[in-house]
Parts: sequence; structure tokens; C-alpha cells
Amino acid sequence: MSLLRTVFLTLVLFPQPVDAVAGEAPGPPTPPTIRFSGDQQRVTIESQQGRWTLVRPVISPWDYRPKGKTLWVANSGDDSADGTATRPLRTITKALDLAEPGDVIYLRAGVYIEAPLVRKSGREDAPIILSCDPHALGKVKVTPGREYVEKNPSGAVITLHGARYVWINGLVIEGPKGRPEAPKAETYGANGITWAGKAGIGCRATNNVVYGNVHCGLKEMGHGGAGILMEANLIFDNGTRATDHGIYCPADELTSRGNIIFHNAGYGIHSYSSPKRQRIIQNICFGNRVCGIILAGSENQLLHNVCVDNGIGIVYFRGGCTDNVVRNNIFAFNGTDCGYDNGGGKLGDPARNTDDYNCCFSGKPDARILAGEHEILADPLFADPKSGDFRLRPGSPCLGKAAEVGLPPKSRLPNVGAF
Repeated sequence: MSLLRTVFLTLVLFPQPVDAVAGEAPGPPTPPTIRFSGDQQRVTIESQQGRWTLVRPVISPWDYRPKGKTLWVANSGDDSADGTATRPLRTITKALDLAEPGDVIYLRAGVYIEAPLVRKSGREDAPIILSCDPHALGKVKVTPGREYVEKNPSGAVITLHGARYVWINGLVIEGPKGRPEAPKAETYGANGITWAGKAGIGCRATNNVVYGNVHCGLKEMGHGGAGILMEANLIFDNGTRATDHGIYCPADELTSRGNIIFHNAGYGIHSYSSPKRQRIIQNICFGNRVCGIILAGSENQLLHNVCVDNGIGIVYFRGGCTDNVVRNNIFAFNGTDCGYDNGGGKLGDPARNTDDYNCCFSGKPDARILAGEHEILADPLFADPKSGDFRLRPGSPCLGKAAEVGLPPKSRLPNVGAF
């Protein structure tokens, strides 16, 4: 689609909402401006950290037909109403109280000063869905108020506790980082979305914009929430320390696909400490202070990711990092493109990992990972990396050089990289 024909859906996320749902309106810093293109392939973000027009490698499809009822929520609604399109509810919390398996909750454009807690579950054939109105992508912000943050410094913006088969789609999830009420000490629950108490089986987080959280953007707390799908989210400016990440994912069989993860204080994707059978595919990690992706578990697949301008592109982490497949990725322009950590020889060596068909530049794979013969050691020639376009230009050495890795036919990518 020509840029001249692209229709932009524009939202300026005002720091002082006129019709807040509950609690106090947040103060500074000034929230970013977010604009999705009409085809959803591009999203422009302007913040105090910079301006990017990001090209998304994946758009998570949103054409679900709920089996149950549809509940509507709007800033102008009333929690004593019935939640129909003409008589919407006012708060997310009330809608969640009423929701049953198979129901969808649609949020109309607005700013919701809440910190929703989800304790109920959907079913495999009937999930509970919390989403923006289908016509309001990027126009629905959820953020906690001062009172909540001060009482719950380790609280997330959205918490799923023990919940299964709950999907969260298309929300702008803003944490309190930089506000006067933000916790000053390290806290490991102050995330955009937290899965805790074995929450996670059958859960999805798709098409969300997640920023400004004191700890991580998306985090499974290590409570056994296997099988989460994190797809097509934009995750940036989270955390203040090296232990704060875009995605923290210790859970087994998690899929992280098509996320754009940038300018977080720690790692982009923290696949740690010993997850198994994760699929980390087509993510773009750039400008993360410590590292793009840490790989610390076993039997995981890292395919078609792009890690650029991070402290380290990828790090193979210690003795638990075994039997993983790392193919068709680009690690370029990082402080170190490929890192290897065995704790100074005391904590075990990464072993039996398959590393091939990747592009490294200007560095090269660490000799200890035993990279295959098809590695590309050349500039990948991105279209416009400064603005966030990591597609490949004509003449790129990565074009047509990807190995077959078993992606579904409609998802197969002939090129090394995310596109």
C-alpha cells in the first residue's frame, strides 16, 4: 500500500483523561503518541525517547466470533447497565465479574484508570476475551491510578491469577514508570501483564502496546503457566535495571511470535531460567540495554528473529542451555552479536545446540557454539533500521538463504530475518 494511500488511525494518549473510570489520573512523563496505519502493518510511536515508524512482521488476526455474549464497556457507561452496545458498562472490572466462558468484552476508545484482576477461566473451545472495540486498535488505554500503585507497588496493570484460556487483545497498557507514585525499590510483579498462580494455559496476549512498566512488559512469574501465546505486541521503555525486561518467559511451551521489543532496561526476551519447548519466532529486538535474547533452557526453537543495537544480540546461557535450534536469525550491530556464558567455567557449558543459517555483523558467532557452515557474516542491508523498518533491501545477502524450519505453509519465510 502506498504511504499516500495509508489511512492512519491516530490517538494521542492524554495524561489527564477527561472521563476517567476510577482513581487519580497519572502525572508525568508525557505518554507517547501512537498511530496505527489502516492496514495495521505500520505503527508510529513518538515518545520522549524518540520517534519510530515500525513495520510489523506479524499482525495477529482478529476475526473471532464469540460463542457467548458480547459485553461492552465505555467511559460513558454505567456498571448498573446490562453491558449491551446501547447500555455499556463503565469498568473493565465489572465486565470481568459478569463474563463467562465464550464471552467477549469490548472496550470502546478511552482511558481506563484500572488494574484489572482476572481469576476466572474460559475453556479451550470458549475463551474469555478482553479486547479493544474492533474499530479502536490503539485507542484503548488501561493504566493504574495512584491509589492502586501506592497500595500495591508490586502489582501489574493486568493480572491473571490462576486463569486459563483468557485472551487480551489490542490494548495500550501503560505502567506507572516515571510517575511520583512509582515504586522506587525493585519489584518483580510490576508488569504490564502478569500471569501468576499457574495462570497461562491457553492464554493469549496479542496486538497490545505495552510500555512504562517498572519491571517487565509481559511476564509469566515462573508458576507453571505453560502454553501462552504472546504475538504481535509492541513492548518498549519498560524497567530501570538490568533485571527488567520486555518479555520474561520461564514457562514451557510458550510461543513468542512477531513482537517488536525495544528500548527496555534489561533484555528484550528473557527465556530463562530453564524453559522447554518454547518457540521464539519473528521477533524484532532492538536497543535493549543488556541483550536482545537470552537462551537458557532446552529444546527451544529460535527462528527468524532480528536482534539489532542491543548490548548483546543473543547469549547462550550456561549448562542448562542444551538441545536448542537457532536458525534464520539476524544478529547485527550489537555491542556483541553472539555471547556465551558458562559462569567462568564453573556453571556448565551450553551444549548440543544447533546454530546455522544465521547472519552476524559486524561480529561473528562465538567459536564455542560450533556454528554451522551456512552462517552469513555480512551487512544484512535493512531497509531503514533507524526508523524501525527491518525488512531487507534488494541485494541483501540474507534474501533467499533461510533453511526450512517446519513453519506452516502460509508462514514459510525464504529469507533470513523476520520478513
